[in-house]
Amino acid sequence: MLCRVHRQAVCSEQPNQEAARRSAIAGALKFSYFLHFESAVRAWYLAAHLSVIMRKTQESLRRPAVQADQILPRGSMGDGADLKQKSVRSATVTFGSHLAAIVLHTASTVVLARLLTPQDYGVVAMVLAVTVFARLFQNMGLSIATIQRERLTHGQASTMFWINGAAGLLLSLLVAALAPVLAWFYHQPEVRWVTIVVSANFLIGGMSVQHTALLKRSMRFNALGVVQIAAAAAALVVAIAAAHAGLRYWSLVWSGLAGTICRAALLWTLSGWLPGRPRRGTGARSLLRFGANVTGFEVANYFSRNLDNLLIGRFWGPELLGIYSRAYSLLMFPLNHLRDPLGAVAFPALCHLQDDPGRYRQYFKRYLSLLAFASMPLVAFLFVCSHNVVLLLLGSRWTEASSIFSILAISSFIQVVYSTRGLPMLTTGKSRRYFQFGIWNALSVSAGFAIGVHWGAKGVAISYAVVNYALLYPMLVFCYHDTPVRVRDFFEAIARAGVASLLAGSATFWARSNLASGNNLMVLLGCAAIFSAAYFIVFLAIPGGARELRKYRSYVSVMFARRRSGVDGTNKLA
Repeated sequence: MLCRVHRQAVCSEQPNQEAARRSAIAGALKFSYFLHFESAVRAWYLAAHLSVIMRKTQESLRRPAVQADQILPRGSMGDGADLKQKSVRSATVTFGSHLAAIVLHTASTVVLARLLTPQDYGVVAMVLAVTVFARLFQNMGLSIATIQRERLTHGQASTMFWINGAAGLLLSLLVAALAPVLAWFYHQPEVRWVTIVVSANFLIGGMSVQHTALLKRSMRFNALGVVQIAAAAAALVVAIAAAHAGLRYWSLVWSGLAGTICRAALLWTLSGWLPGRPRRGTGARSLLRFGANVTGFEVANYFSRNLDNLLIGRFWGPELLGIYSRAYSLLMFPLNHLRDPLGAVAFPALCHLQDDPGRYRQYFKRYLSLLAFASMPLVAFLFVCSHNVVLLLLGSRWTEASSIFSILAISSFIQVVYSTRGLPMLTTGKSRRYFQFGIWNALSVSAGFAIGVHWGAKGVAISYAVVNYALLYPMLVFCYHDTPVRVRDFFEAIARAGVASLLAGSATFWARSNLASGNNLMVLLGCAAIFSAAYFIVFLAIPGGARELRKYRSYVSVMFARRRSGVDGTNKLA
């Protein structure tokens, strides 16, 4: 009896697996057919581009062999005025490429939403639950080690390249090995083949980690911008073409793979660096320890940052979790896209200045003040107008998210600038201390979530705010110890923006209570005008505010100024 049931189960499973395999093969053939007959122009352009890549690669191979002990160059910092120009232009390029990638991603989302079904997205989302965690180990912290290291040899970079490649291969094999397990767990045979194809991204991406790091180390942000935009465009074209050809969820899989391949090819081409053979005795062991500490921090941070969703979903169900996650995502979307480009420029610049404490401290204070000037008023405005923002962007069904949105804004008011506290440790090579900070911070945040979950999603949001403000000063003391930065520098850098934002928010809150409730867009526009006027008036009234605004205005003039002859087109910025 049991044998007969087992044979029936096996027989019923085999047709499903065979159908999934045939669907994958048929989809691939259909996609090839579509590209062959309807994308001739695009294929010709790709072939021309590949020929350029091959030609440059052959030229690189004909160069004399690079010695293992040869020092790899870094971008020039220049004097104070040159540093300001390079930093502002770096931020401009980074913001521009970041914005272009967002536009392309949004366009892809809008188009694919009309060509694919929620089930197609669900199949890929099942795989992403594993790949997002595995991606923590792809970099292994070695890209940050490459950027931070003051003296880096070709042999050290080559050793780390092969380590990243081996890690990518291992992750690809592990993720592919999990494919049958995921298909069994979700009861979806399609997940097996999707997981196997997606696993190739780890191998391809691992082979270009050091090329990305070397471009950042040499401050070539123009090249990185080209790579980011081209990869997003390649993913967009492949996704739409595959979805139009009827490949369903495979269009999402192939688009991700196409973006990874395009990114890796351009990084190899634009960096101009070819790794050597792996060697012993290159002094890469200290770099590996540095990377291990960074990876340990990222793992601890990953669990603490996802524990809130886990606890809310476990004890309060999917509905409240959906409200909480949408409120969090809506608030963090503009803040992350404001902070990340500035941080991408500040990190390599601070690494360059680690041996000049005076300039390091001045640059970090300027970075903090600029970040506070942009982020704090934005968060204060979103807090005051949280109800209208949620209704306008999410709709009336998400009204309950407005209260959670406003509570999260309280912690985000300081969180954006507070999140930079790890930079002084990383850029001065104190990775062990950085890892210890990550452990203590993760334990504190996790304890707060465990206590706050008893009061639902609002309790979790309140606990996060309480933990952030309670640990603000002691964490700054720990992170800034034995670095050029002092705790006083942090508060001096954010004081003007913080005071102006709070007073402008109070004025806007009073004005909003007297505005007639009506169209949410009109209410937000009116509140934005009032808030902006109040913010700049208060900022100018604070001692030193006018001088600070003149500096920010000079940044704008540098952004649109013609390049001087001394600044090359590669934009090797600091």
